Amino acid sequence: MVGILVFILRFCVPYFYDYGFRFVGSDATNSFGNAYVDISNGSFVMRFVSDKDQLQLSFIKEATGAKEYSIDLVYQLVSGTVGETGLLVDRYGLFLAQYAQDIIVVFKDENWSNTQKMLEQYQEERSKRMWG
Repeated sequence: MVGILVFILRFCVPYFYDYGFRFVGSDATNSFGNAYVDISNGSFVMRFVSDKDQLQLSFIKEATGAKEYSIDLVYQLVSGTVGETGLLVDRYGLFLAQYAQDIIVVFKDENWSNTQKMLEQYQEERSKRMWG
């Protein structure tokens, strides 16, 4: 849990002050250091997960339910560059800080149809790269 909170403090404070995000969920276990923290602006959720001390981040459009898109897919959508890993590394933290407004825009309701289509396409392409 501490790793998640430190990451949020380092890279995501503007989401709270500038874009109306708030903490909406969290949990932690004593075993293996597993935890999650959800923050949301009412349009989408950013789910930070610590699994055996590896950080991950998924994006969930609230209106559509449980479909999660990992940080590397959102990075590719916004930056135009294929992400190297699905793990939450400092490079992605810098991206989150620098491109906050662009990330907010792609998850707006009026953009969601196109965003979802592109994220699904990138997810399929990633699977082909990984598994052939």
